[in-house]
Amino acid sequence: MMNSIEKRITDHLVTFENYPIAGVLFKDISGIFRSPELLTELIEHSAGLLRQHQPEVIYGIESRGFLLGVPLALALGVPFEMVRKKGKLPGPTLSQAYALEYGTAEIEIQRIESNHYSKAFIVDDVLATGGTARAAIQLVELAGIEVQGLLFLAEIVELKGRNTFEQENYGIISLAKI
Repeated sequence: MMNSIEKRITDHLVTFENYPIAGVLFKDISGIFRSPELLTELIEHSAGLLRQHQPEVIYGIESRGFLLGVPLALALGVPFEMVRKKGKLPGPTLSQAYALEYGTAEIEIQRIESNHYSKAFIVDDVLATGGTARAAIQLVELAGIEVQGLLFLAEIVELKGRNTFEQENYGIISLAKI
């Protein structure tokens, strides 16, 4: 049975068929950002879930992970770091290639020598196959930071992305299952 926040999230999602390519059902979260009340509730709820882990940094995956990650980092009083598409970050970077459900991509994080983070949470909008999240974990760990877990706004259950992480101890939090 859905809890109140899960129901509100799913009520605000819109599915677009054949986007970005034929055969893909794209789950659009834009409706959530049109509801300040829901967004505030989401951030407060998510911060409450993450406080027990005491992350020292939030990494948000481009670009919708930024929309959730920045206010979440502010609510927790921790820094925010970006996981971006290759070629979008200045300075020295670490990069990781990965497979998408409809192609391949590469993401990067900045290599920050004065980085003193030891524990991180990774935030993104949707857990689909888990490829992007897996690549983000590899990058953050390559930087010497322990990934405590991942927080997703929604999880597309039939794509079984959660299974990608079943051998590890990453805490996976999905606010809604679709």
